[in-house]
Amino acid sequence: MFALILLSGPIASGKTSIAEYLAKDFGFNRIRTGQFLASQAQLRGLSTDRIVLQSLGDQLDAETGGHWAVKIAEEQSAKAPTKKFWLLDSVRRDFQVRCFREKFNSAVIHFHITAPRDVLRMRFVQRVASGGEYSPHTSYAEAAASATELQVSSLEDIADHVFDTSAEQAAEIARKIAATAHSIGGSDATGGSTLGKNM
Repeated sequence: MFALILLSGPIASGKTSIAEYLAKDFGFNRIRTGQFLASQAQLRGLSTDRIVLQSLGDQLDAETGGHWAVKIAEEQSAKAPTKKFWLLDSVRRDFQVRCFREKFNSAVIHFHITAPRDVLRMRFVQRVASGGEYSPHTSYAEAAASATELQVSSLEDIADHVFDTSAEQAAEIARKIAATAHSIGGSDATGGSTLGKNM
């Protein structure tokens, strides 16, 4: 058995922090779609700004119906055939979730991460000021108004579990997610099959 965790949520909701705890403290293997998008952007002579990568992801979604991320999951898991616990920390469209569920069935657990809008705005501004991952050339209003971001909140309705990071710490949320994953994937993080072999 194995478990595949999907995280969704608006910008600055805390997905990255939770993903880092899951990887560092609970041994989850991260499916790195961001690295793939960055490499594709460089090949096309584009910048690796967050907004550019988001636009490129939208383009790949349109071209593949959302299956490009599933393919990356299969390829990356094939390189670590003994690993059981996998994590994709940014699904942003309902059809992406459907693609993963169609491919991996009950192995998929979808968690939506959220927070009140004023909290999200404050976090965004703080991260820009500290030189974090967000572009200083993009305001919170611009980032939140993108077509993808506007659609993200609807994923709360189809998620298996929802967490509010203004009410719980990222480390505690990660612990709960790991416990849920272990309940379906088993407690041994070194055994089991690859995602691509379990359909």
